Amino acid sequence: MKLNLVFAIVFPTLVSAACLHASPGVKAPQAFAPARVIAASRPQNLQAQGVRRLRHVTMKLELFSEIRAQEFIKQKRENADWSQRIEMNFFPNVNITVGWNQVEPADQPSGFVWSGKVVGAPAGHAVLAISGKNVTATVTRGDGWIYEVRTAADGELWVREIDQKTFPKEREPVAPGRE
Repeated sequence: MKLNLVFAIVFPTLVSAACLHASPGVKAPQAFAPARVIAASRPQNLQAQGVRRLRHVTMKLELFSEIRAQEFIKQKRENADWSQRIEMNFFPNVNITVGWNQVEPADQPSGFVWSGKVVGAPAGHAVLAISGKNVTATVTRGDGWIYEVRTAADGELWVREIDQKTFPKEREPVAPGRE
């Protein structure tokens, strides 16, 4: 009798939890929170051509931890089409949901490289490399805007928005044998 009661209560709970995890209607966790400490100044090396905005952030590193990466790799072995959605909330008006669909371990320094596709943007893609608290990421929707995560020399994390339209125009191609 107890077994039937437990089965009647626990099984539906587990099934509904699994469905919630797989449901596209469930809001993806956000990757960034406002920075907990005020940065002394904006790193000069992050101010480059095309950079429109910079934002000092705290990243929820547990979303990309070694444990999470190992769980992802295991889940991927069981279901090749599986992906993990995370909302990359770069700026208050820029929230890009990435379906991370591949994780590879990296050496020297040790860490993981995550790659995925931008949800709703056929030409969009994302790559994130993480080693300890050092993070580098590039996310694009394919519309000329690039969003990056960079770790400054002091260990603080910054996101930046880059407008590719401000880059210099490319030169005309040179035909082979001509100079």
